[in-house]
Amino acid sequence: MAVDAPGAKCKPNQFSDPTPINLRMVDDTGDVLIDRSKTIVCSGRPNELTTVKFPVRFVGPNNCKDGVAPDGNKLSTGTITNTATGSPGTVVYVDTTTIKCKR
Repeated sequence: MAVDAPGAKCKPNQFSDPTPINLRMVDDTGDVLIDRSKTIVCSGRPNELTTVKFPVRFVGPNNCKDGVAPDGNKLSTGTITNTATGSPGTVVYVDTTTIKCKR
C-alpha cells in the first residue's frame, strides 16, 4: 500500500511512492561540486534506515577559498554550501561545510 510519506515514517507494512531527493554542493566561488538526484522509497519494515550516498569529488586548489591554494605554508578555509531537496512541498535543507587547504 503506497502512502505519502516524505517527512514522516512509514507505518508497518506500508511503502511510499518513489520520492526524489537532490544534493547540490557549491564552493564559495560558485563552482558546483555535485548536483545529483536519486529516488528513494520509504519502507515500513521495523527499524529500517535508508542511507543514501553521493560521492563528491573535491578538487584542490579549485575548491579552496577564492579558488586558489594559499601561499607558502599558510592555511585557507573555504566554504561549501550544501542544499538538499526532496519532493515538492518538503522543507529544503541548507548547511555549510568548511574545507581547509594548504599548499
